Amino acid sequence: MRNMKKYKNFLIAPLALIALALWSCDTENMGTEYTPDTVGVSFYWTSTSIVYTPDEGSTFSVKVARSTTKGEATVSVTSTDPSGLFTIPSSVTFADGAESADIQITGGDLILGTVYKITLELPEEMLSVTGNRKAEVSFMKDYNWIDTGTGQWTDGLIGTFFGVERLTYPVTVYQAEGEPGMYRVLNPYGFNVYAYTAEAEVTKNPCYLVINANDPNAVSVEPQSLGIDWGYGEFTANSIYPYESENIAAYPLGTMVDKTIDLGAIYVRMGTEYGGIAPEKTILVLPEE
Repeated sequence: MRNMKKYKNFLIAPLALIALALWSCDTENMGTEYTPDTVGVSFYWTSTSIVYTPDEGSTFSVKVARSTTKGEATVSVTSTDPSGLFTIPSSVTFADGAESADIQITGGDLILGTVYKITLELPEEMLSVTGNRKAEVSFMKDYNWIDTGTGQWTDGLIGTFFGVERLTYPVTVYQAEGEPGMYRVLNPYGFNVYAYTAEAEVTKNPCYLVINANDPNAVSVEPQSLGIDWGYGEFTANSIYPYESENIAAYPLGTMVDKTIDLGAIYVRMGTEYGGIAPEKTILVLPEE
């Protein structure tokens, strides 16, 4: 294992920031306070992300708590669904003796790999003390992924920011069932995969980097985590386009030729304070059949 301490504690220059909407795999604000004598309700979470495979269907639940277990109670629920593809009840009912209840939500004709966002709200006058009135849900019906074997990853996203050699190393590659141009790479910067990452620096395991190569002349990477933090915040990455759509010649999307994928211009962010365009190309060579 190479020693990265002196590199990780020093950035060569401040990096530009771009405001991006990033896919989050975490939830927030669990543990609302309740008072025993207050008949009030609250969502368990203010935000959550749910991922199902096609085999698991498109029905999920969002849990609501109340500060008493006495009697049956029905509470209205207001929802916002920009897609119009989800069936969301207008109320939730607590059974007598129950401290929680589930809002059952079912998706319709959903597009695989697309993130849908729903907002749920409870009546303000029925909230518990410090209750969570609003819950934001991100739901994705993921692909079934098939392990295709070991490919070769050439890093251009991280190492050169810190003035170290650009490495090529083996990675596990998956292909989406029914979508021959959709790939994901397992832990491309994980511990025991990328030589410069220490075990304590891993924030997400497993971490998959998804690459859309359905159009071989316009390979793209949606905003997503790289699963590590070197002290400047968690690394995330995405294609520059469409954020620089007027300068597509300067910041091109990637390309795929035979089994070699060039990711194109990628923006890398470290937390909220540091970010910049990756200075080197990142290349994935797919496994041999």
